[in-house]
Amino acid sequence: MNATNVGLLLQEEQRYDSDVKNTAQARSGSLGDRKFVEDPAELGAAGQCTISMSVQTSSRAIITVTGGNDTAASCKTAEDLATKLDPLLPKG
Repeated sequence: MNATNVGLLLQEEQRYDSDVKNTAQARSGSLGDRKFVEDPAELGAAGQCTISMSVQTSSRAIITVTGGNDTAASCKTAEDLATKLDPLLPKG
């Protein structure tokens, strides 16, 4: 079994859609009213996935999951965590 590392960053004055590294594979979407960008294999590393979520008008929450070589599994974990985090974040 591969170890999984999870990181959470909360950043003021940073838009959720800035600093997307892997623009060819990134996808945007929303959780209810909250917009996000999912960036698989963000730095070209298999097994890594980052979701950047909008928090108010100019802040963001970033969830990064790394582990093993399965990028799809890391993105699924990041998506599950984003769903759980969404109701805890300020709206706007």
